[in-house]
Amino acid sequence: MPEAVRLDFVPPADPDLVELRIYESDDKDGVYSLIESVAAIGEYPGYISTYTTAQASAKDKWFAIDWYDSKGGNYGMSEGIQGGFQTLLGEIVQRVMIRDPSINENVVYDEAEAVLEGFLPAATDVQNVPVEEATAREKSGLTLLTQARCYLFDLSEGKTKYTVGLVSQETGDSRSLASVKEMLKMAESMMGLSYSTILQMAAIEIGTNGQVIGIDRTRLLIELQ
Repeated sequence: MPEAVRLDFVPPADPDLVELRIYESDDKDGVYSLIESVAAIGEYPGYISTYTTAQASAKDKWFAIDWYDSKGGNYGMSEGIQGGFQTLLGEIVQRVMIRDPSINENVVYDEAEAVLEGFLPAATDVQNVPVEEATAREKSGLTLLTQARCYLFDLSEGKTKYTVGLVSQETGDSRSLASVKEMLKMAESMMGLSYSTILQMAAIEIGTNGQVIGIDRTRLLIELQ
């Protein structure tokens, strides 16, 4: 009897998409078979980013998707993911989109992937890390860091001033470089990435005619005679 399985994904930034195809396999590297074609995918740039198929043979099967345009071209089958398996990457993307739906989801996905690549051990497949691998504090920090990186592409310093007829108005924008820096600082602290730096002054070569008579460590000065 067919079962329902929810799938989360990020649609391509393509204005000509017309169909989403869903495939199923017994294992990740096995042969995938088409189980459903979805034409109700929304309109660009608001394509669906989640879909529940009712045609799965079991909840723990592996699923992949492919997008088709109006000319019959396709993007190629995605990486397979197991049903009922929630990834850390998908969780971070969802959290960012909940906090600010105005951000392009493709940008969120790219930045979240980069953030996880830097946070997780080397050679980790960031697309298949279970959500349980991160603590609640780490997930919050990863979300903040991803959101801040997205904002770096759309910063506004200070205020915007405009005139309509005889009325002049000035509006502020909270998405400034200072606010993004604060987000980054908070994210690094929550993820345990904060650090302090100790600077060590390079040794000074003193010629044959020079003699050290005093050192002021508070200003990193050396007085020679």
